[in-house]
Amino acid sequence: MKKKNLEFLLDLAEDNDGYVSVAQASEIGVAQTYLSEASETGVFTKVGRGLYLKSGYQKDPFYEIAFQYGRAVFAFRSALYLHNLVDEA
Repeated sequence: MKKKNLEFLLDLAEDNDGYVSVAQASEIGVAQTYLSEASETGVFTKVGRGLYLKSGYQKDPFYEIAFQYGRAVFAFRSALYLHNLVDEA
C-alpha cells in the first residue's frame, strides 16, 4: 500500500471519529482497494457495507445506522441519549 494513501485515510478517519466510507475515500482520490488492504492488515475494520472504522476507535451504532439508512430518524430514548439528556439509550 502506498504510504501516501494510507496517510490520507488516517487523516480522514481522524476527522470523522475513526470512520471512513468508500465514497469519502474516493472523493480524496483513494481507491477502495486501499481501504480493503488496510482492513486486511488490521489498520481498519470493515463495519458495514462501504464503511470502515480505524483500529482503536469505538463503534458508534447510531452513526452506523445513520450511514446505512441515510434518512434514519432517532426518536424517544435514542433521541434523548443523542442530546445527552439520559445516560443510556
